[in-house]
Formats: sequence, C-alpha cells, structure tokens
Amino acid sequence: MIDARSLTLSASDPQALAAMNEQYFGIGLRYVASVRALALQPGGADISTAQFAQHYVPTMRAITGFRDSVIGLAQGELRENRQSALLTLAGAGLAETALLAVLIWMVAGFMRHVIGPFVQATGIIDAIARDDLATEIPEVSASRFLRILMRMASTSLRL
Repeated sequence: MIDARSLTLSASDPQALAAMNEQYFGIGLRYVASVRALALQPGGADISTAQFAQHYVPTMRAITGFRDSVIGLAQGELRENRQSALLTLAGAGLAETALLAVLIWMVAGFMRHVIGPFVQATGIIDAIARDDLATEIPEVSASRFLRILMRMASTSLRL
C-alpha cells in the first residue's frame, strides 16, 4: 500500500512521506541495524527490551502519520467515486423513467388506435351476425384497415 500511494501522497502530503523516510526508514532502521550488529558480537547488545522499544517505537510514529495521510487520501477518492456513482445512478434512473414513460405512451396509443377500434369492430360484427341492423357504424376510424373493415360492415348491412 505504501508503494501504491507514495507517488500520489508525495504530491499531496510530502511532509508525511519525508518524515516517514527520515524517521523510520532512516533513523529507526539504522538503530535496528546497529542493535543487530551489537547482538552478533560477543557479549551481545547489552540493551533491554524496554530500552530498545523506548528508542525504536517513536520512529514508527511517522509510519502511522503516513498511514493516516494515505487513509485520508483514499477516503477522499472514495467520496469522489461515490458521488460519481450516485450521479450516474441518478442519470440512469431518469433515463429509465423517461423510457418507461415513452413505453407507456406507446402502449396507450396502441390500445387506443389499434386495439380499441378492433374491439369496436368486433362488437359491430357480432351485432350484424345477430341480425341487429340498427347498430350504428362509425364513419371515422383510426387506421386505413379499420376504415375498410367498417365500410365492409356498412355495405353488408345495406345489402
């Protein structure tokens, strides 16, 4: 994670990166190397665990500061990505709503201009089949096919 964000972080927070490089990777790791070298010599390092921790642990605070900076940067990116995703979702929702409205309008028009006249024509044809010659046949129809169908029904009534 440090490598992945170090370039971005160095541009946005160069102090945190410099502090980590100086304190932990510089002072801290040199101290660990010196204690290790002393430990390999006869007689050992002659340092207690508490003394080692007292000197080494403060150098690790720079890592925590760097981590906090990286987390802050990641949180900022997440907020931006979330905002972008929400805007995309809202746009897609609006587009879907518009498409649904167009589909409803088309279905309603189909019902009104195609299915409705067929239902009306079916009623007229049923009336003619029952010898109900008083059935009124409309003059105007929504489509050419239905106008022809109505004319045929009207003609058959006159015969």
